[in-house]
Amino acid sequence: YCDNVNSVLSGAGGPQGGPWSVLVERGGNYEIALRRWPAHTDLPLNAACPEKQMTVASLPAGKALPIARARLTIAGHDLSAKTADTDKAAVFRVSLKSGTKTQLHAWFQDAAGTDLCGAYYAYVRRL
Repeated sequence: YCDNVNSVLSGAGGPQGGPWSVLVERGGNYEIALRRWPAHTDLPLNAACPEKQMTVASLPAGKALPIARARLTIAGHDLSAKTADTDKAAVFRVSLKSGTKTQLHAWFQDAAGTDLCGAYYAYVRRL
């Protein structure tokens, strides 16, 4: 979840974004899907977001970024995955122990491994 739409649209927030604090209530295997844009937009990770007309005003177009990799750290896991131009999410699977207090930190990189921006959205589900 991100509550500053202008930061998401411009890719602001630092090259690695910031972590989320997490308490794992139920241990098990989890799927974590990292996204630049919210799932309902159905946009690829590296795409620009079109301008959107709202009731009173409009939201500006979102900046395209050359995303080619995703990184995820959580509970001692340090994972990386390549992404394709058409990918809408980078999906990771991790095993987490019940009662673990940790941080989920996720961000995107270009093809050279340069950090670009944080993953603004993380969709987590227990498998």
